Amino acid sequence: METPTRLLDGTRADFGVGWVTGTYRGHRWMGHSGGPAFSDVMYFPSDHLGIIVLTNQQRMYPQLASLIADQYINAPRHYTSSGQKDRAPALTAAARQLFESASRGAIDGALFAPGQRDDYVSDLDDLGPVWFGMLPPVKDIILLRDETSGANMRIRSYRVLFGDHAEAIKITYDKDGKIAAISAHGD
Repeated sequence: METPTRLLDGTRADFGVGWVTGTYRGHRWMGHSGGPAFSDVMYFPSDHLGIIVLTNQQRMYPQLASLIADQYINAPRHYTSSGQKDRAPALTAAARQLFESASRGAIDGALFAPGQRDDYVSDLDDLGPVWFGMLPPVKDIILLRDETSGANMRIRSYRVLFGDHAEAIKITYDKDGKIAAISAHGD
């Protein structure tokens, strides 16, 4: 259950059989949410730490367990200091605007690629205050990776610091610098 599946291209998925697997603050973990929300389970085998959160709030993003884990697992020093030189700061500024406006439920549709606008704006206006509202304000956004794909898309991985809590988030931008996709990613 805890072994990530090997994909046809030889890479590993982030999902075992029934469990999400990964690292959090440099510590191996496995678990799952009743997603999006009814429960959240994180188990850190090397730390002998298990966290189970049960809620009756279907809209809540499953991050309560990681907020609890923050109290027991210290963030590595590089979490707040290392990253790449940002050669496209306007993209990071758009990411900051996205997170700050999502916490207020006031997303600016102009941040998104036209084909994605309807999907993301209404969802984030509705769920953003629940998902991001429990977090402190954005303190910093650290660029971890900046890649391009064949379709003139730019894929950037960030570590977003909400106070001392970090969320790893991947944003895909179209050729015009508009947000085409958002996803959480591992440590």
